[in-house]
Amino acid sequence: MDWRVYPNPTSNFLQIELKNETDDFVFELFNHTGQLLLRTKKNKIDVSTFSKGMYYLKIINTEKLESSCKKWLKH
Repeated sequence: MDWRVYPNPTSNFLQIELKNETDDFVFELFNHTGQLLLRTKKNKIDVSTFSKGMYYLKIINTEKLESSCKKWLKH
């Protein structure tokens, strides 16, 4: 999967960009302890209410059952 998340670090919103992808995706946000905080299909996510710190964004291709994960920072 070719994708990126920006801006990183962020204060308000995360934007997820998928390159050359037409499949169906789900995005999951986890805190540093692995607790699932949010599951969505939207590629723009409001994180303004999240505490400062490190988080993980997991992208899941629901058609191919593939996944990938990236770190991001809230400041």
